[in-house]
Amino acid sequence: MVHIADLAEAYRLAVESAFAGEIFNVSDRSRFTVLECAVAASAAATWSGKVNCIPVEEAAKTMGPMAECLAFDQHIDSSKAA
Repeated sequence: MVHIADLAEAYRLAVESAFAGEIFNVSDRSRFTVLECAVAASAAATWSGKVNCIPVEEAAKTMGPMAECLAFDQHIDSSKAA
């Protein structure tokens, strides 16, 4: 999770640095699950409905390959950007 203003600043710093053109992972180093993010997004949107988990195969019918991506256990190392 990264605030848009912080992301913009990271882009500026990367372009102006000696490492311009390299790849940086920019994140806040949090370890939230997709479910936790979905619940937080639902609450922020003031939606009172329940967030439901469904099997990847079922989600893929409407989301395509993105469904599988959301099911991966992924961690990003942002130490280079820091």
